[in-house]
Amino acid sequence: MRTFLTKLVLGLSLFSLMIASSVHAQAEVNLRIDRVDDTTFPEIRLFTTITDIQGRTIANLQPDSFVLREAGNAISLTNVEQVPAEDVALRVVLALDISKSITADLDRIKASATQFVRSLNPDDEVALVLFGNTARIAQAFTSDHGMITNSILSIGPDQLEDYTALYNGTFESTRLASSGAISGRRVVVLLTDGKNTTPPGSDSLTLTAVQREASDRGIPIYVIGVGPQVSEQELRIIATEGRLLQVDQADELNTAFRELATELRQQYMLTYNSALPADSGAYPLDLTVNAPAGSAETRANLRTRPPETPYLRVQLPDEVERGQPVTLPIEILSQYQPILGEVLFNGEIVLSEALQGRSWEPVWTPTEDLEAGAYTLEIRITDERGNIGGTASDALQLIQGQAGVNIPLWFWIVLGVIVVGAIGTGTALFIRQRNSYASQPLTSPMSTFPYSGLTSPVGAERPPPKTAQSIPNPSVRAKRSNQPIAATVVDGTMALDPGRASLVVERGKASPIELNLRAGKDIVIGRKPDADLVLNDSRASAEHARIRFLEHAFVIADLNSTNGMQINGKRTERVRLQDGDRIEIGGVSIIFKQPKAKG
Repeated sequence: MRTFLTKLVLGLSLFSLMIASSVHAQAEVNLRIDRVDDTTFPEIRLFTTITDIQGRTIANLQPDSFVLREAGNAISLTNVEQVPAEDVALRVVLALDISKSITADLDRIKASATQFVRSLNPDDEVALVLFGNTARIAQAFTSDHGMITNSILSIGPDQLEDYTALYNGTFESTRLASSGAISGRRVVVLLTDGKNTTPPGSDSLTLTAVQREASDRGIPIYVIGVGPQVSEQELRIIATEGRLLQVDQADELNTAFRELATELRQQYMLTYNSALPADSGAYPLDLTVNAPAGSAETRANLRTRPPETPYLRVQLPDEVERGQPVTLPIEILSQYQPILGEVLFNGEIVLSEALQGRSWEPVWTPTEDLEAGAYTLEIRITDERGNIGGTASDALQLIQGQAGVNIPLWFWIVLGVIVVGAIGTGTALFIRQRNSYASQPLTSPMSTFPYSGLTSPVGAERPPPKTAQSIPNPSVRAKRSNQPIAATVVDGTMALDPGRASLVVERGKASPIELNLRAGKDIVIGRKPDADLVLNDSRASAEHARIRFLEHAFVIADLNSTNGMQINGKRTERVRLQDGDRIEIGGVSIIFKQPKAKG
């Protein structure tokens, strides 16, 4: 017997612990993202509602209470604020019980419901659902609140029905609330005085199906229960995502509706700048809140549509130097094609270029005559619809570089005298050395001749070096001998071979990686698929540059591209290529190779 009692006590203790753990595990905080506003992408605004276990809004949360991850990456919020009540947009489905059990309270219910509708903001949208034997939509969503109040006031005693299809009414209201565009906080406000009853043989939904529908669609349901006949357990399950307000008598309905109207307008707005590309893709947003009452997390989706007004991703410099070029890499986010880019310095346009793509890399040089100090720098983009977007810096510092140092005039005079003297001295030495060479006798046909690059044998025991070919040069004669001076053809390795020239992609995405060049064949470099060298870079134009063999050398020329090209770090439009030159177009770096010809 004692053993049995011991086991019983132990079992009851374990059961109590399980119950306590279950209660503790219940969510003490409810977090919901009511709306994701991407109309000003990449700036994103999240409208959220945070309530405690009783359904009451948790106020006064700080930015460090929130953790946001965008597509798996942690994102810093730029602003967290509680939205003013008058700015919270609502999309409310009002669901009313029209069973005969409300006959005595019908007038008070209609008066309270119409007062609730009139308390909403003019732009709030409202729909009306009535449920008795069945559920039906009495009025679809409208911002004409008079239509809703007229529908409510038109309910007479003869329209009341025998049953209370509570589950069907809740289900229909949830589906209606989730339909259409998300223009505000979507909620269902349901009023009933009884429990779920339906006519025999009719299709009735289950409580589980109703709860799942509300949870899957993310629609909070606020339930007002009137009188002692309501099933509190059922109503609390229905109001899992919202709140249950119970009143003993219909006289208390006005207070309940006012409390609810105030609560529905308590909302947080979280703002951040998205790092995602404007590719119209769908990306997950994971939001966590850590409130004094507990923590909660939820997920929503963000579609990264480009903004209607051009938005620029650019890092403007804090300071620039007079006379030194400034390069400004800019990424343009816009729904419509950008056509014009402008750089404004202190309000004046200093650079204007036509645009073809959504990237721009203007190069601007502050002139030497500007005084050092603070200026404004602005980038402005105009799209094909005439929309203008841009960004500006109000604290750009213009500094005086080495090029701006004032050097006195006497310094330049002295320097000029020194340079002229050095040139004169060098010229005199050159003439003197040349005359000394001319006065020396030639002792051998292979003696050194000025500027020929040939030397005589070193010692009698060593044979003379072999040359490619000895050709008498009739124009070069020894002054004391009739023997001609032997000249030599320049070594063939000193000539360039156009047949061995090539382009090799060093960095960036391009195809092919290596491309051989030849005389008579033009090479087009660009983004279009049929280019000889295809650049997979948004900053490259369709036909960006052309390489052509001209005057014994390969020459590269810019084809009026949008972003230009750089050769060995300098922006240029046309240049003769040499072995080892680096060609940079957008993010692609290409090496020109042309080794010396052999033999």
